[in-house]
Amino acid sequence: MSPELASGLAAYLDEGYVSAAAARITRVSPRQLQYWDERGIVPAHQAYHRRIYFDADLLRLIVVRELRRRGLSLQRIRKIMKQLDGGLIGRAEAGAFLVVGRAGAGFVLDKDQVIETLKEAHGPMWIISLGDCLKRVARK
Repeated sequence: MSPELASGLAAYLDEGYVSAAAARITRVSPRQLQYWDERGIVPAHQAYHRRIYFDADLLRLIVVRELRRRGLSLQRIRKIMKQLDGGLIGRAEAGAFLVVGRAGAGFVLDKDQVIETLKEAHGPMWIISLGDCLKRVARK
């Protein structure tokens, strides 16, 4: 790698993470990261022929991992992520919960609302604490 290329990549990596680091932080395999990138689930940024992930991407990866762990299909997860994209980091900082049900997904801001949402549910619901996901990113 040329010195110019190396310094350009180093500058870009001051804010982001290559696939190996993102995999370690999110506990998602590098192959899974590649697959999700190719399928548009969580697209990576490209710099000097490498996949680069930023904090917001790491949060998305952890949320997708949690939804997959709960048995949701990638097709459904892709729809959920498109529906929610844009507000994930801000909501995570506020300690919100992601609530996923048959009708779609949304954010709930406190535990009492989570309980009310579950009481009114007509079918299975999945709940993810975005604050906990964000803590995982922050621990990097």
